[in-house]
Amino acid sequence: MQNTHKLFGFDAIVASIVFTVLSLTGCDNGTTSSHAHQWGEWQVTTAPTCTAEGEETKICLLDTTHKETRSIAALGHDWGNWAQTTASTYTTEGVETRTCTRDATHTETRSISRIPFTSVAGFGTWLTSQPANTVDTAYTIALNIDDVADFATLFTTLNNSSDKYVYLDLSGSTITTIPENAFFGIPPYGCATLIGITIPNNVTSIGYMAFGECTNLVSVTIPNSVTSIGDIAFGDCTSLASITISNNVTNIGLYVFLGCTSLTAINVDVNNSVYTAVDGVLYNKNKTTLIQYPAGKTGAFTIPDSVTSIVDVAFSYSANLESVTIPNSVTSIGAGAFYGCANLTKVTIPNSITNIGQTVFYDCTNLNSVTFEGTIISENFSSSGPFFGDLRARFYATDPINGTPGTYTTTAPVSSSSVWTKQ
Repeated sequence: MQNTHKLFGFDAIVASIVFTVLSLTGCDNGTTSSHAHQWGEWQVTTAPTCTAEGEETKICLLDTTHKETRSIAALGHDWGNWAQTTASTYTTEGVETRTCTRDATHTETRSISRIPFTSVAGFGTWLTSQPANTVDTAYTIALNIDDVADFATLFTTLNNSSDKYVYLDLSGSTITTIPENAFFGIPPYGCATLIGITIPNNVTSIGYMAFGECTNLVSVTIPNSVTSIGDIAFGDCTSLASITISNNVTNIGLYVFLGCTSLTAINVDVNNSVYTAVDGVLYNKNKTTLIQYPAGKTGAFTIPDSVTSIVDVAFSYSANLESVTIPNSVTSIGAGAFYGCANLTKVTIPNSITNIGQTVFYDCTNLNSVTFEGTIISENFSSSGPFFGDLRARFYATDPINGTPGTYTTTAPVSSSSVWTKQ
């Protein structure tokens, strides 16, 4: 027994010496006497939160100065149910909120749609009871219309409250068309109190003069469902600054944006197969036809040399157009194309032009210099006021069939009685 006890005592002494030696030689220090770490369990040192990583550490049992750390993934939110915190009304959206069960300071909110009017009559009764407002404080209203015949009543309702401005959200409606004259109506023409409209995505067409003379209309949302926009649909919408043509529109009628004097950009979805826009100017897809130059654009403009025709009223009422360069690719200029461009002072008609429509440069009161680079057969040069004054007569004075190229001038301001002289 004594020998056994001595042996055990000896073993304990040896183990103590080995531990001491290992401690002195160090863990993985690169020497021949180093030894491997003996790691303890991972211990969380920084708890993770919903949005921030945590950290945990393990320590070598042989040397507590040796540690390793690793990150713990953020927990993410554990959201509770949505609960209404602010009720919606006819004019304002409501709010609902949800809270993270892990951290009550973390919340999310989302809007609840306005309460929609389900009849024009109900909307009219409500509108009559409301105080007057301004364009900047217009009522935003959700109105569901299921019958195009309701537009006549809607027009009357809006015009009877002429001191109350409204943005109409029709997105919940089941109609498939905005009918002709929808907001143009009967005298007094136009709906001056309509400042904006969201058209439902089941509408496929916008009719003739649908928004004619809505002089305070500043915002229109046209959904991808629309394929056709009728003639003069936005005629004389003098506050409309920009508009986007969706990708499925395949037909844009005549004079759609005539008189939109604040319009600075027409945008076209890049996936539209029929139309395109460059720098806010509307063309057919191949850019051979210039359809509409926004009347609110300013400065000089050079027509791309891919263009062969300028359609009727394309630049009309562009009061801030200072100069225009027409390339030799253009062969025809449509009726009223530059009507009322009051800041144009001179223009060159290239020798490629073979047709000039009526009233092309009519009412261009500062246009006092016109250069014809080539001849134009008289029957293709409209006699119905293409220019102010007697310019057409002077052009054909010596050659009644082809006209005489050159520069012709008069004195500004130019009027219907102005006399032109060939230089």
